[in-house]
Order: sequence, then structure tokens, then C-alpha cells
Amino acid sequence: MTTTTRRFGHRLLRDIGAPVEGTIVGAAAVTIAGAHASSAARVTVAWAVVIVVYWLTHVYLHALRDQLSRQAAPLHRRLADNAGLQVGVLVGGVPVILAYLAAVAVGLSLSEAVYVSIGWTIVQLGGTVFIASRAARLSTRRAFHESLMASLLGFLLLGAKVFLH
Repeated sequence: MTTTTRRFGHRLLRDIGAPVEGTIVGAAAVTIAGAHASSAARVTVAWAVVIVVYWLTHVYLHALRDQLSRQAAPLHRRLADNAGLQVGVLVGGVPVILAYLAAVAVGLSLSEAVYVSIGWTIVQLGGTVFIASRAARLSTRRAFHESLMASLLGFLLLGAKVFLH
């Protein structure tokens, strides 16, 4: 692994859940909103609302957990602290919408762009988990199995897209 990939992997190890959740939630939003969308703008707005609300929920629940577990700082300070810590949700969700918008930009239909976004999601989930698994010193075989499981979540979205179409 390159130094950049290794650094990225170690960051993922700190909280692999947030970027993976962001990827899945963002892809689900694009899949559902894109099922019968009239424009890429509508899909983008739906994605943005879902991913931001999900991120804010993540921030609040972590702040609440801090309060319940150790009588932490005032709410506004806990929210500010957790906003940065949970940015992985947004980081995971952004490439999904970028894949969708890139597909639309090169002339694919809105429906075809959803398939591109789901394809990207499958690759992103598998790649993210593989890199984190290798950074955790899992064998290549075990890392592959973990990444395959993560990718299967993307295939569930593919099934949803086929069902909704």
C-alpha cells in the first residue's frame, strides 16, 4: 500500500462506520429519489436533505451518548465537537452523488445515472472496507471477505433499483 493509502486506512480505522453509513445512506437516497425523478436537481436536493439530516442525527446521538455516559459538557459544545468527528458520514455520501452527476453530465439518462451511482457505491464500499481491513493488518483474504460483505450492501440497492423501475 502507498503511504497515502496507508494514512487513509488508519483514518478509517478510527471510525469506519461513519463513511460506510454515509455511502449507504447517500446511495439509498439517490436510488429512491432517482427511481422516477424528473431532473438531476431533484435527486441532488433529495440526496442533500437525506445525507445532512442523517449526519445531524449522527452528531446529536453521539452528543447525547456523551452526556448520558459521562455527564459531559453543555449541549452546544458537544454538538460542535461531534460535528467534526462525524464528518465521515458526509465524506462517505459525497462521492455517490458525484458519480450520479458525472453520469448525467456525460449524457446518460437519469435512470442510467442511478445505476452508475450504485455501481460506484459497490466499488466504494468494497474499497473502503478493504483499505481499512488491510490497515488493521487483516490478511488479504480476510480483507477481501470483509469488502465483499460491504459490497453486498450496494447490491441490495441494485435490487431496490430494479424493483422500483
